[in-house]
Amino acid sequence: MKRTAEFVLGLIGSIWAILIAIGTIFISGFAPVTNELAGTAMITNSIGLISAICAVIFACLVNSKTKVSGIIMTVCGIVVFLTNFIQIIPAILLIIAGVMCLTRKI
Repeated sequence: MKRTAEFVLGLIGSIWAILIAIGTIFISGFAPVTNELAGTAMITNSIGLISAICAVIFACLVNSKTKVSGIIMTVCGIVVFLTNFIQIIPAILLIIAGVMCLTRKI
């Protein structure tokens, strides 16, 4: 079955999340070494980056493993949002794509 909408939403959201995570990791690298907040930001954004990469993989598998992809994209969307609040739009796109995978019958 064709699941073009879920694929496109998942791909756009995850690629956008990857770009924002890489940018925030790069920017937090310029903080002073003694700043504890910079280290925490790098760790949380790295977790968000791993989650976004996982979302790309499962967005590509949406036609073959629909339910698993829906669950993983929804969880990845929540993790992406919780790791960096700037990523609200990519997180919403991932959550919408995941819910569409779980609810569409076609």
